[in-house]
Parts: sequence; structure tokens; C-alpha cells
Amino acid sequence: MNKTKGRHAAAAVDANWKQLVQSGGVVKKGKTKRKVRKLVTEQPEVSGTEKIVVARRTGQGAPLTKVLAIDCEFVGVGPRGERDALARVSVVNYKSEVVLDTHVQVSEKVTDYRTAVSGVRREHLDPASGAVTFRDVQLQVSEMLKGRILVGHDVQKDLKVLLLDHPRRMTRDTATYKPLQRAAGITVSGRHKASLRQLCARVLSMRIQDGAHDSVQDASATLALYKNMQKAWESTV
Repeated sequence: MNKTKGRHAAAAVDANWKQLVQSGGVVKKGKTKRKVRKLVTEQPEVSGTEKIVVARRTGQGAPLTKVLAIDCEFVGVGPRGERDALARVSVVNYKSEVVLDTHVQVSEKVTDYRTAVSGVRREHLDPASGAVTFRDVQLQVSEMLKGRILVGHDVQKDLKVLLLDHPRRMTRDTATYKPLQRAAGITVSGRHKASLRQLCARVLSMRIQDGAHDSVQDASATLALYKNMQKAWESTV
């Protein structure tokens, strides 16, 4: 990709992001004037002609809701940085408000920050910059999830690195929910899973992850996918 195309792509993502953050709700397509509907705690399934807000940043500490969405970023440890180590955790509530967003101190030597994808740099993991201990964030997330529905994309990977379990009946994984993949027109087989970027592009008409990942945005995008099929999804649980 040349620099001009790269700038255009980045500008398009920024425009999408700003539009959704400002809306605070559902934006209907095909209208000269946007009609915004406030998100409520139990929002019904929405049609494919609607675009759900991807994130609304209100600062850490928003109230917990029955449904929470999570996304984590990892850095690499060990030889060639092949093993995952938790570097950032983001949790949003049903309204896409930020409940928790923090970088995490890594006890092992980081051999690959994976910055191009993770967005994580050395200074982010410094306690002086606000990074918390793994134990502290693990306990915090564990308490948050008790009795709540957890939404995530390939969420078992996040839970594995957090060294946490969550009841299967209370877990909604957009990477493995086949009706969502069918709605996106994606055929998966074996261990292959549809990417979050693919699902958002095809189901929500939203571009994400054109650069380094943002775990707040990714958690909120995952939540938006869940809401898009919530009624049908919950009826099968």
C-alpha cells in the first residue's frame, strides 16, 4: 500500500470512528438525517440496515451490566516471542461504556512487543505509567464476570491468558457462533475462524483494525456483533 492510499484508509477509519462515537446509538442508513436511538440494557435484535455504535469512551469505571464484552492485547515472551503474555485488558458494558481499560505488567522479559498489531510499547507496561500487576487485573476481571454474560471474539484465548474460567452457558463467542458466520457469508472449517475484522466489515459495514488494534474498540465491536443477533442467539442457549 502506498503512503497516499494508507492515509486515505486511515482517514476513513477515523471518520467511521468519530461518527459512531458522536452518535451514541444506532444509525440508520439511507437517511439524509441520521436518526439516533439510545442503547438500552436489553436491546432487541437489529436488522442489517442498521449500524450499531462501536464504542463510546466515557472513561474507566462505568457501571457493570448483565452483559460485558472483553478484549485483550498480548505481547510475546520466550524465544522469538512466541508465547503470549497479557499486556492490556479492556472491558465494556452493554452500552459500550468502558468499565476497565488497563495495561498489565509482564513478569517475564518481553521479547516481542508486537506493536504493529498490539499497539503496546515498552513504556505502556511500566508501573510508573499506570500498568497494574497481573494478579490485580485477574482478580478484578474475575469479580466483574461473576453471574454475567461474557461476550468476546475467540474469548477462550483471552480467558486462558488471564488464567480464568467462565461457564460456557454464560459465554458468547463471535468467533465460533455459526449463524453469525453465515450472516457474514463466511465459510469456515476445521480450526479456521472468521476474523473480527471480517465480521465487522460484512455484518456491520464497519472497518476496524486497519492499523494497531485497540482493545476498547475491538471489545465494543464484538458487543455490536452480539447485539445484532442477540434475540436469535439467546433463544438457543
